[in-house]
Amino acid sequence: MNILDVVVLIAFLVGMVGIGYWSSKRMTTSADMFSAGGKSPWWMSGISAYMTMFSAGTFVVWGGVAYRLGVVAITVCMSMGVAALVAGYFFAGKWKASGATSAAEFVSQKYGQGVFQMYTWLGIVTRIIGVSVALYSVSVIVSSLIPMSPDSFFANEQGYFSVNWLILIVGTVIVLYTFMGGLLAVLLTDCTQFLVLMLSVCIMVPLIITQGGGTETIIANLPAGHFDIFASSYTQLFVFGWILVHVFKVGGEWAFVQRHLCVESPADARKASYLFGVLYLVTPVLWMLPPIVYSTINPNVNPEQAYILSAQAVLPMGMLGLVVSSMLAATASMASSELNVFSGALTTEFTASV
Repeated sequence: MNILDVVVLIAFLVGMVGIGYWSSKRMTTSADMFSAGGKSPWWMSGISAYMTMFSAGTFVVWGGVAYRLGVVAITVCMSMGVAALVAGYFFAGKWKASGATSAAEFVSQKYGQGVFQMYTWLGIVTRIIGVSVALYSVSVIVSSLIPMSPDSFFANEQGYFSVNWLILIVGTVIVLYTFMGGLLAVLLTDCTQFLVLMLSVCIMVPLIITQGGGTETIIANLPAGHFDIFASSYTQLFVFGWILVHVFKVGGEWAFVQRHLCVESPADARKASYLFGVLYLVTPVLWMLPPIVYSTINPNVNPEQAYILSAQAVLPMGMLGLVVSSMLAATASMASSELNVFSGALTTEFTASV
């Protein structure tokens, strides 16, 4: 990354904090903080749910699968869209019709404080681990792209930006905008991050296709089996199980339940989930094309690095910073959602005890 890429990255992080500050001026109640007052537009909730499903693992893990095996990575990612459609049909409207303002409130009122506390504290522990792993993973990738003078305060021993400092900076930004602006800030930043993600991918796809020699050349050079929709361990049974797991994830995990509850009506909750599903049925083709094409350009790299290497191969100055921002955005969206939903749960527990 050059200085222009770093400037783009810094501007992205500052912009997220700015959205949090703007949102803080529009909060007056706890309902505003944790459920956007129940007035979120359905499309904003749907995009936010879409981004919440994202993490840097989408680029690293599934990008690596796309590089090694091809179209099957698209199949697996699209299956989460099917899950969102099913969850929208069976669960989304029912959550909104329950009258609860949060999943924590619903569990507390229906099952009592014992079940609520057990679920909350177990959830907090597992989410801390999950968010930590995601933040560490993306920080390792991003820090390796920012060379620095070994004498710099922020440099590691290899002459790159320190992973520890990057985790601290990105984590602080996420905490700031989430706690300043509540769910409204999370929704707005998710929509902004969605635009950054789509812009970076839509710019990258035609460039990597050109670099690969055009569609016909790419198709001719792809390894055998790269067009198989099921391959290796990713069988029909795996995909069915993956859909089933994600139906219950989207239908019952608190961060997604929050998206069902923050809209105005059960119909809006269903529409939000349907939008989430449709986006996940369409966009995996765009995300996975760069590593698939890159396998014809450079077939001998670490698959988990294929996505970022394909970006480095084709993007002009400043645009790599946009791709890196989109990777940070994916992790930030997931982390901010968990922060907001469990801070709401702790608030519910506190108010129930006083």
